[in-house]
Amino acid sequence: MRGLRSRFLLLALFCLAVAAPAHAEKRVALVIGNSAYKSINALDNPKNDAALIAETLRGLGFTLVGGGAQLDLDKPAIDRAVQRFGKELVGADVGLFYYAGHGLQVRGANFLVPVDANPIAETDVDFQMLDANLVLRQMENAGTKLNLVILDACRNNPFGGRSLRSVDRGLAIMQAPEGTLISFATQPGNVARDGADGDSPFTKALAQTMRKPGLDVFRTFNEVGLAVSKETAGMQQPWVSLSPIKGDFYFTAGGSTGTAEASLETSAAQAWGATQNTTSVAVLEDFIRQFGGTAYGSMARARLEELKKLQVAAVSPTDRLGPTAVKPSPSNHSEGATPPFNNLTPSSDSRSNKARDDDVLASLAPPSSMVENDVLKSVSVSTALHEITTTQDVATLGKSDVKDDERDWTGKVQDIINKFKEKQDKSVSTAGDVTEHAIEQSLDAALSKTKLNTFQSFLGENWTADRLRVKVLERVLADLDSLFNGNSRGYAPMQQLDTLIQHAAEVTYRRIFEISELLAANGSEAIFVQRLYQDQGARVDDKLREDIDGMLGSAAGTALGKYEVAFRGNEIGYALRYRAERIVFDCLSENVTKISSSETGIATPGEIWQRIVDTAKTECISWLDHQFGADTRAISTQKPMPLRVVWSADGPKDDPSMYGQTTSELQ
Repeated sequence: MRGLRSRFLLLALFCLAVAAPAHAEKRVALVIGNSAYKSINALDNPKNDAALIAETLRGLGFTLVGGGAQLDLDKPAIDRAVQRFGKELVGADVGLFYYAGHGLQVRGANFLVPVDANPIAETDVDFQMLDANLVLRQMENAGTKLNLVILDACRNNPFGGRSLRSVDRGLAIMQAPEGTLISFATQPGNVARDGADGDSPFTKALAQTMRKPGLDVFRTFNEVGLAVSKETAGMQQPWVSLSPIKGDFYFTAGGSTGTAEASLETSAAQAWGATQNTTSVAVLEDFIRQFGGTAYGSMARARLEELKKLQVAAVSPTDRLGPTAVKPSPSNHSEGATPPFNNLTPSSDSRSNKARDDDVLASLAPPSSMVENDVLKSVSVSTALHEITTTQDVATLGKSDVKDDERDWTGKVQDIINKFKEKQDKSVSTAGDVTEHAIEQSLDAALSKTKLNTFQSFLGENWTADRLRVKVLERVLADLDSLFNGNSRGYAPMQQLDTLIQHAAEVTYRRIFEISELLAANGSEAIFVQRLYQDQGARVDDKLREDIDGMLGSAAGTALGKYEVAFRGNEIGYALRYRAERIVFDCLSENVTKISSSETGIATPGEIWQRIVDTAKTECISWLDHQFGADTRAISTQKPMPLRVVWSADGPKDDPSMYGQTTSELQ
């Protein structure tokens, strides 16, 4: 991983400059706190949080838009405040936007909720709420050197039960433009705590830390994260998204402390800006070796843990090897020839465990379908899945030992009925129209409409009809309290419950789709490595093996770059991005001989890297165009595919043998 360290070093050298004296800059801030919501549950803390931050920033030399904290803004008022913020930023060095209140992520975009918002349909969101990206655009247009966006808005969806079908928990990851740091009160897809003493744990820690002298901006948010994690016993982990930032910035005068710790924190923050979206285990492991003692190291460990749990696809399925793969066995080697992998025992091999494991994997024939199915069914997706995708909604994929309660969907129906009885006003005896039969009919319709039963047909992936129903109903139960907000007295009609069931089915469909594509992408990357070993044998050394992860990830990012905006705006954007990576990796695997070979045997790492990039930019992009369409404004409709499907230039190599039930048309 010396190449990765060099990249981190170059990034740090590029970003670090001589610190300017604190308060020499022109600083402008817009601080908003919304508490008094009119159509949904009011919040106690945001007005207090905003007042605390406003007074803190005033003392640190910031000019406040409107003269102080802007409280309880409706849609016209919040629009005016952001427009005024953009105008006052012109000529400023530092811009800071702080928001506390309700926030939503809809189709992967974050919206801040004015106090008068009352959306009935999803289309109302665009007109009744503020897209957080509009704030970023105001900052970009102003040309400020440093932009800080702070969002203490990661709360539960206050509009549960309405026809807002693409709303997810918490807030989504935002890509930070150049010179920008975005701080979230908690991890993407998670929910932050309000606090019991008038201020949220995040805002309280932020106000205290900004006043400490000698902390640059990176160390400030690092210490905020550590403080909040400690205060909440690890239940809330603030998250930072950032891009390279030129120069140093200190909230409070005092300059750099000059300590090794300060230098490490700054380097870690800069490196995390380049690393935070990686799907490479090797890159994260190297980051942790260097910066494990920082808050960014904690973020990297959380992401690494989930990636490793999802690496089950590294055991390559037989059906995905394709015609170009060679299955090494003793018969592949001529008499007197040296087998590609020798002496794979701890006593005689001094290389890393990872390298030895890779050699063993590549030297063995792929597993049988029976073994593959057992492996697939043992996959367990962590409750912190939002590190990789968006939320924690789907907790497992293909468990090998399905428990009774994971099949007992009728029990979940009864739980819903009991919840209605519990909420019903005891003084009124009139029965509502929510019945077991009505719930079952609604559930059947939702499964059919969302095509969740597509996953049921995938051979060996263990998504039975009962398990799918359980997953949907678990989501319904989690959101059921939202139906009883206000004065319904337990008589929320079946029509509202039907909407909630439909939304739960749609969310479950997206989550399973996302997980499936991520697993398949990991498997495709492993296929490339296996084929590289099969082509080049022992000539694949430890350094090349480690560098391959970064090469493939970077090449995939280059190839699918033109689709990024379209992916972010699509309700299954995460699944589409993982599918695009999967296609690029399959494309590179098909070209592994051309990529790795030379007249003397194996090409140099530099040659391999250049060929990977060239192949990704040419051939693999054409594969993506074939799958998604050349017009990135209108991506072709995508359907789920079995994990074992492999892509070619003509599209997925679909086959009826990958399906566990007879269908007239592959779903």
